[in-house]
This record gives sequence, structure tokens and C-alpha cells, in this order.
Amino acid sequence: MHQSSPTINQKTIVLITLSISSLFSQHQLWGAASRYITSSAYIAEDTIRVSAPSKLPLITAARSGDLPLLVRLITAGADLYATNKDGDTALIIAASYGHENIIEALIMTTERHNLLLNAHDVHGYTALMHACTQLHKKSVEMLTLAGANLNIKNDDGLTALALAKKHTVMNDTSPRHDCCKREAEDIVAFLQDYGAV
Repeated sequence: MHQSSPTINQKTIVLITLSISSLFSQHQLWGAASRYITSSAYIAEDTIRVSAPSKLPLITAARSGDLPLLVRLITAGADLYATNKDGDTALIIAASYGHENIIEALIMTTERHNLLLNAHDVHGYTALMHACTQLHKKSVEMLTLAGANLNIKNDDGLTALALAKKHTVMNDTSPRHDCCKREAEDIVAFLQDYGAV
């Protein structure tokens, strides 16, 4: 019996493009990129199975910043909205760790941007709030430009802007804290420019 190769859909092409970009940004050779394309472009739907109870492989890939694994999992049908016991989605985890390539891949592969961008953990923190708390400016910018709601409040009644502002009030004058304060001020200014209150 002859098996035909699965067709490559637009989502797969986007993910392969992101993977190539990631490989080149990590100074890999073209040979590595072409081997990756060859190996991941024709992944069968049943190659990677994500069991409903665990839901963790995608979150693990997001935490470690493993774009090739994330791509394979998404291509195989992993649930982008699955959460761990703390209510964290893969996007929330990626934002917490500042993995911009993972954030980009997750945003580009969902058709329900608002649902994924505004999902929250058990404490009401969205991906944007986690990025603000960890002072990942590029992640904050990506999530904001993708359409994250800037004025959602967490369980403590704080918005992403309020969480970023907490870092601008520091009494420690060490170089490390001074750098964090400047990063927080940049995030606050950016959010305010986009209408955060």
C-alpha cells in the first residue's frame, strides 16, 4: 500500500519559516536548516501524540524555548489553549521566560488571537502581565501589538501597566536595579503610548 505524504498547509509553512529564522538567528548552518525542513515538513498527524490529561509537552517546549519541538507539537495538533495546574498556557509560560520566538509562533498559529492573548492563570495574570512582571520588554511589545487587552485586571485588581510600574519604584541604587528600573520605565511608557491605564 502506497502512503502519500501529508500536504503542507499554511500553518505548517509559517511554523517552518519561524524555525528557519530561529536556526539562522542561532548561527546554524543552512545544512541544519534544510535537514530540519526535510524532517519536519512531512510530520504525520500521529507522529506526536499529546494526551489530554497531561497537556504538558507544549508547555514544556515553551518553557525551554525549544522552537523545533514546539513546531512539531503544533503541527501534530497540540492544544494551544491547554493549561497546567496553575492555569498557565504555553503563551503565558513563553512570556514569563521572554522567549520571543515561541511567542511569535504561538500567536501566528492561532486563529483566535484574543482568546489566547487574554487567557489568564489561576491568579488572573495574562501573558502580558507575566511579561511585564519579568520585565521582558520585547515580549510586552509583541503581545501588545498582537492585540492583547492592556486593561484586564488580575485577581489583585492590577493591570499590566500597574505591574510594570511596581518596578519603577526602587530604592536600591545598584547597577542591576538601576537597569531594571529603566527597563520598567520603558515598558510603562510603551504601554501608555498604546492606551493602557
